[in-house]
Amino acid sequence: VITINEYLDNILSEFKAYATSGVELCLLKNVHFDGGRLPNYSDIHIQQLYLLRYAYAYGFEYKQMYKSLWHRVKSSHTLRVTSIGCGSMIDYWALTQVVPENCSIRYTGIDAIDWSYRFDPRPQDNVSFLNTDVVSLFDSADVLTSDVYIFPKSISEFSHNDIQILGNSLSKKLPAGQTVYLLFSLRTDEWNLELDMRKTKILFDAMVGSG
Repeated sequence: VITINEYLDNILSEFKAYATSGVELCLLKNVHFDGGRLPNYSDIHIQQLYLLRYAYAYGFEYKQMYKSLWHRVKSSHTLRVTSIGCGSMIDYWALTQVVPENCSIRYTGIDAIDWSYRFDPRPQDNVSFLNTDVVSLFDSADVLTSDVYIFPKSISEFSHNDIQILGNSLSKKLPAGQTVYLLFSLRTDEWNLELDMRKTKILFDAMVGSG
C-alpha cells in the first residue's frame, strides 16, 4: 500500500498544476465548515484541497481507532468492515497499517460522492466501493454482514432524521457474527461533540435494543 506521504505528494502535484494554470480559485474559499455548511465534495479540486488539508491527520486518527479495535479482535484472520461515508478510503489505508499481513480485510466503502484518489487494495484484500445513498442501502439490507461499521468523519454530515432511519434499520437487522463494532470519528469542540454524541447514542441504543 502506498505511504500517506506518497499519496499526498501525488495529490499536491495535480493540485499545484491546477492552481498555477491561471484559473479562478475563488471556489476554493468555500472549503470550510462554518455554520454547519459542507464543501461541494463532487468537485475534484475541492477534493484535492480537502485531502491536502486533512488526510494526514485523519489517517493518524483512524489508525488509533483501528489499533484500539485490533486489541479486541486480534485473533481474527478476516475482518469485515463497512465504512459509511468513506470518502477516499483513508480509513482503509489506516486499517492496513494496523493489521498483520495474514489478516484479510473485506472492506466495503459507501459514499454518495464518487471520490477520486481512493486507495488501491492490498492483494489479499477484497475492497469494493458503492456510490449510493447509505440510508436507502441499509433500509433494504436483511443482515448486518460486517464485523465493523465505521463512520469516518461522516456522523456529523448525516441529518438527525437520517440517523433515526439508520437506527430503525439497524434495530431490525441480525448481525452475521456474534459481535458488531461501531466506530465513530467525532468532532472535538464542545458544541459539535454534543451533537455528534446524540447521533451515536441513537445508533447505539438501536443496536442494544435489538439484542
